[in-house]
Amino acid sequence: MSKEISLNSPLCSFQSKTGKVGLSLLAAGAVTLIAIVALAHLNLLPSGLNALSQVGPSIGLTLLIPTLLAGIAIYSRITRTPPSAKEVVHPPESPSSAVAELMEKFTNAWKPNSLSFEFTDVFNIERFKNILDNHVCRFKKSDFNISADYGYIEKYDLDPNTNPRIYVRADLHGDLKSLIENLRTLQEKGLLDKNFKCTPGAHLVFLGDYCDRGDYGTQVLELLIRLKEENPQQVHLIRGNHEDIDINLQFGRSDKNLRSLIIDQNCPLTTFYSTLSLTTYLSLENRGSREYMQFTHGLFEFGMDPAPLLDSELTEGYAIVPKKLQPSARITALKEEPGPLRATAERVHTIAKDVMNARKAQKEEQYTAYNWADVEMHNAVPDYTQVYLSARQFAVPPSDIQAYLDLSSERHRVAMIFRGHEHTFSHLIHDGRVLVTTLSVGMSGAYDKTRFPQDDRAYILTPNAQVNSWMKRAILRDREDDRTREITGLVSITSDAC
Repeated sequence: MSKEISLNSPLCSFQSKTGKVGLSLLAAGAVTLIAIVALAHLNLLPSGLNALSQVGPSIGLTLLIPTLLAGIAIYSRITRTPPSAKEVVHPPESPSSAVAELMEKFTNAWKPNSLSFEFTDVFNIERFKNILDNHVCRFKKSDFNISADYGYIEKYDLDPNTNPRIYVRADLHGDLKSLIENLRTLQEKGLLDKNFKCTPGAHLVFLGDYCDRGDYGTQVLELLIRLKEENPQQVHLIRGNHEDIDINLQFGRSDKNLRSLIIDQNCPLTTFYSTLSLTTYLSLENRGSREYMQFTHGLFEFGMDPAPLLDSELTEGYAIVPKKLQPSARITALKEEPGPLRATAERVHTIAKDVMNARKAQKEEQYTAYNWADVEMHNAVPDYTQVYLSARQFAVPPSDIQAYLDLSSERHRVAMIFRGHEHTFSHLIHDGRVLVTTLSVGMSGAYDKTRFPQDDRAYILTPNAQVNSWMKRAILRDREDDRTREITGLVSITSDAC
């Protein structure tokens, strides 16, 4: 957290007094030198000190130097940092009680009769900015350039010996109650311990859109930030299209805390948003061929080749996504060479070029398909030269999604996608199996009244070496209920049964 030294604080008072001592020593030393040199020059020293007439200046310097050094040392030490300077103090590596304390505070503020929270403390904007700043210090990518890059994608190859389980949840949109009840369910199911720290093998993936539309976006953010800080390698926060200041200005009106943040000129929200992954790939670590699940908010960029990341020997790694995207040399070569992937590579290469040109024409190069693209449920043939991301005119059909996944790795395979963004729960079926699962939006606030009722839904996934062998169970909750309504039995991840 940032610390500001008050001008009236005891420390500042001590600095002021000690600084005066240093100045006094400097003055005393200077007067001593002048007096001795002057008396020696005028032969006015006492007769017993005649020798000083020859060595007066030397004695003066001898007396002066320690005095000056003492004065300089004291004065410079005290005045090195101005009293009002701020310094960032990094949070502890794992503050064991932060999430538990927030959970208790938020739970106590819930009023079931009104289906709302009543907080007694006033939102402290400076404190919240410090939380964001500290998070940025810990999780920013040193090679990320906010003006040249969209962000980054990451991968984790999970250790099968930890018996991994993956929780995945989409668009919370300020639904603090849903987040609280989901975390309690994860605690009951053994993915979180009594202090809400991830147990070995547990991974929590949140698919973006944490604020806007709902009333408690800043509380959701704080809880997720603390969860990430306590579990840096096991909690994965993905960036949605609402992790954007301009979008917050349009859709964050009902959240007064968020409003106060986004109108603050020194608000670090934009740099905080840049610490969030655009996509997270998870697989089981395997010396042979690995099969990845892609977790994202929207979809992906046809011009971004994830193969160098996925094919690397790193069990954890990331790759920067530049704004000036071009089809990779690998994809370009594949479309020129005879082989089973030639037609697929040619299709992906063409789409990447069309999307890039359309973005330039629409002046939308600041938007990325990772958090803006939609899914077309049928195999239509879209006109990618007319892509308009911010108007939600970029829907990708199953065949083109499959084409991109088929080219995502040379050595491994990306088999399926979990995403959010479109708010309505659905399974996209392709070739007789689920290719994409879209999770539903949070259930809180006025936004719930603008759409058809649906379950508040999340999943717990059990990975395997092959994605076809992954299993899933759904966590279902009604908005008016305090607790989870149902946790379904295990079914295949490629099934549309739940």
